[in-house]
Amino acid sequence: MKSLLSMLACVVVLEAPVTAKLHTVTLNGTLISQLATGTDANLAVGSVLSLNATFDLNDAVAWGEYGFYVAPPKSFTITSGPLTWIASDDVMDGNPIYNWALDYYLPDGYLLQLERQFGNPVIAFFHGKVVGVAGDLLPADSSDRPELLLGSSFSAQEYQFNEGPGQPLMLFGTYNATLSSTFRVLPPEGLYGNSYETPGFTGEWDFAGSSVQAIPEPASWAMMIVGFGAVGAMLRRRRASVAA
Repeated sequence: MKSLLSMLACVVVLEAPVTAKLHTVTLNGTLISQLATGTDANLAVGSVLSLNATFDLNDAVAWGEYGFYVAPPKSFTITSGPLTWIASDDVMDGNPIYNWALDYYLPDGYLLQLERQFGNPVIAFFHGKVVGVAGDLLPADSSDRPELLLGSSFSAQEYQFNEGPGQPLMLFGTYNATLSSTFRVLPPEGLYGNSYETPGFTGEWDFAGSSVQAIPEPASWAMMIVGFGAVGAMLRRRRASVAA
């Protein structure tokens, strides 16, 4: 038994140094009330929306003093029955991951960018759970999906920071965050050619039941397979020696 435990410990040690960067996100939300009279062909109170996404930990940003991280997704879908929303439905699609509202140079040459927001849907997470999702998903040139406001928002006021998408915010920043589990489904009123008819709904995300998990990288899987193979070989040798 001690030998088996020692071998299992070796498997853990082999796997531990490899840090997975790609993470999966799962989150469900439920429509809890209707905003106006009428019917929606695809949604009703009680309908469940399921969010599935992945993000790279290298793109995650520690959000000031709030104690959580935010990251733009590499893949992102929300589904409910026949309806599907994707990252490119966001009204800021096509902008950089970080989008700023006002740029100008101070007399000493410093570039001042007063307000900056994520330009894609964004996921906030902490200790393996989602704590907020932000974005305004408004499908363009389509009548098969309504507008979906994800509920939370994140922005920052800064004087000096890295420019590249995914690089952390830094130096002299003031961070703002609104975390909300409440999301809304709204009629888009013809914006972007979308004319989906819905009375609109309010929903609640189940953050407590969400999951943010690392995906083991190929090297990790290989190490684990080798380790468990070694455990199996040891067990076979033990059985053989007992039978003899």
